Amino acid sequence: VRPLVESSSTSRDYAYGEWDLNPEHWGLDLKLRVVRTERYKMTLEVNSGAGELYDLGDDPAETINRFETDRIIRKELEEMLNDRPPDELKDPLTPSGVH
Repeated sequence: VRPLVESSSTSRDYAYGEWDLNPEHWGLDLKLRVVRTERYKMTLEVNSGAGELYDLGDDPAETINRFETDRIIRKELEEMLNDRPPDELKDPLTPSGVH
């Protein structure tokens, strides 16, 4: 955390997000990974390889999924996801208080 706080950099090129749905709780086994740049946002489901890719510059409402058609941008974003730090937890945490 310290390098982030003490960094003189004012911005990042992209951000990651991730969430896993517990199949016992939600009935689905999804491992979702997201990468977002200033212009693009891609969500990838790790188990199936399915995904969504949006050009936020041309489509800020995210209505046109370009995952299958814009393969060059998709490849660049997939490389960003592959370069992210490894998962810290081997097993997902069990949510408490959610029914």
